[in-house]
Amino acid sequence: MDDTLPNLVDHAVKVFLNAVELADAELRVPNSKPIWYSKYNFLSLLNLRDTIKHLGLPRWYWEGGPAGEGILRVVKPLVSGGLRPGWAEPAHRAYCARMAIGQVRRFSNCATDSYDGDSDRDEDDEFVDNAHPTSFEDLLLSKFILRDCRAYPSFDKARWQMRNGRPLCGVVVRDNRMFIAVKSRHDLSFHEVIVADRTDTKLRMGMTYYPFTILPTSIEASGLPQCEDCCLLLPFDFSTALDEMASAYYSVISKDWKELCPDGVFRLC
Repeated sequence: MDDTLPNLVDHAVKVFLNAVELADAELRVPNSKPIWYSKYNFLSLLNLRDTIKHLGLPRWYWEGGPAGEGILRVVKPLVSGGLRPGWAEPAHRAYCARMAIGQVRRFSNCATDSYDGDSDRDEDDEFVDNAHPTSFEDLLLSKFILRDCRAYPSFDKARWQMRNGRPLCGVVVRDNRMFIAVKSRHDLSFHEVIVADRTDTKLRMGMTYYPFTILPTSIEASGLPQCEDCCLLLPFDFSTALDEMASAYYSVISKDWKELCPDGVFRLC
């Protein structure tokens, strides 16, 4: 990789840190350390240029799951009393115990035998009756949506988000079709998000942006094809409620960091 993109990123980082310093200088207590100096997240941004030069774009690296920093959201509640001497061993034991219990419950839910009313299963445990595949699929769909994808309060709110250059999230179904979830009175409805013109694209920092629109017609959750992934729509430009954009250009990234390519397929472009 040449120095063009790393230098551009480094320039953007320094502009950002300068903006943080200007804001923090007006708010911090006199004689205290600047926030960018006392927070590792800010200081580590200064290493981004060299990181990109040696390892490539960091957007290909996923650290949100158990294999990365995302595991902290599970471990932190298990660390009682702060990071005192000897905290690691009890936290590790508690995490292993919770993981083992979760595996047992998942095995129990996947069992093919019918539910026994005399079972010692806790009433609070999740149970799926495999004799009713429709309810099983609905449960998976609802968990998939609620965990990984935001449901918007109304179609108008979702449309406002897009027309004003705000990020959106959605689901990817068969044939790489994308939908956003909208809350209805008793369930979720889904509106398809389509590219208005695949030949009309913009390129910024190696990512391709397309003019998107949200179709006003919706389908119910029961009519949605099988969900294959979640996605995040990232805007090319931000706007305001008083200045709607003529066309909303977005780049789309799936949960496993695949990008929507010009041929309509998600892959590591």
